[in-house]
Amino acid sequence: DVAPEYSREGLLLHRTARVPLLKSEEASLSKHANAKPAPRKSLAELPTVFDWSNVGGVNYLVPNVQQHLPTYCGSCYVHGSLSAVQDRIKISKRAQSPDVTLSRQALLNCIADVVGKNAGGGSDGCNGGSTEEVYEFLYRVGLPDETCNPYVAESSKKCDAEAMCSNCMAYAEPVMENFRCWPVRNYTKYRISEYGKLPRKQEAIMSEILARGPVACSLATFDDFDYNYTGGVWTKQDGTNESNHVVEVTGWGVTPEGV
Repeated sequence: DVAPEYSREGLLLHRTARVPLLKSEEASLSKHANAKPAPRKSLAELPTVFDWSNVGGVNYLVPNVQQHLPTYCGSCYVHGSLSAVQDRIKISKRAQSPDVTLSRQALLNCIADVVGKNAGGGSDGCNGGSTEEVYEFLYRVGLPDETCNPYVAESSKKCDAEAMCSNCMAYAEPVMENFRCWPVRNYTKYRISEYGKLPRKQEAIMSEILARGPVACSLATFDDFDYNYTGGVWTKQDGTNESNHVVEVTGWGVTPEGV
């Protein structure tokens, strides 16, 4: 087998060896993993400016989580993918509180064992992974919200009930030395029924965002973007066709310069 290769930010670049699926598994996967995109509109039919952060004065986006705190973690594939899902949850709730922030930590703890590196895939916690496997995890298993397992930017050594959802309580003084933790087994779990890929056409991406909500998108970034980007439209032409980062796309617009 050849080991998977990941980008600095954690996107799975290459996976040359994978455990083959049974025919029944392939049929099941093709059904729920090939959701049809929203009907495509032309650029003339789409608004010039649109963003789910301000639709009629209402913000439909859930606050982001810092990927690299409290330590570096190659989990862009987790953050970009889950941000799109939790924002779609908020859209489906018509922005009514409470917001749902999905547990990135629970996913980091268990994705390798369920659909990733230890199960014939490529995702491996803070060592990187793919959006498709995040959504496959949400389809098969589902996730709790952030209150079950807050983000600590590192994977646990095992995937068990406590790795998904837990609680801790002190039983004596001093409390920081005398406490115990245990798995919480009764909690709300969020799942998806299907997922899919969009054509690499701006009209298709914009139509999906307008009709259903934000999407996860991979792109190629470089040091000048990672360390020096401050805003506006960033472009770079170097001939690469390979992505190394995942972000959420919530809308589009036009700069004062007309870009």
